Amino acid sequence: MGADVVSKGELMVAIKAGINPKKIVFSGVGKTSKEIDYAIDKNILLINAESKSEIVEINRIAKLKK
Repeated sequence: MGADVVSKGELMVAIKAGINPKKIVFSGVGKTSKEIDYAIDKNILLINAESKSEIVEINRIAKLKK
């Protein structure tokens, strides 16, 4: 079983409920940089990007983690 979440709060609840982060997809518009950062830190399966600017932000944050 997995989860489709739309906020950091939902992501936190899903992880706390025992859902494997590798089975969590983060969708939804208006993701903040902090939410993206948290999702990357938790090593979730996928972040659905809703715009080119969101792709750029995901890439920027991910590069900082190297």
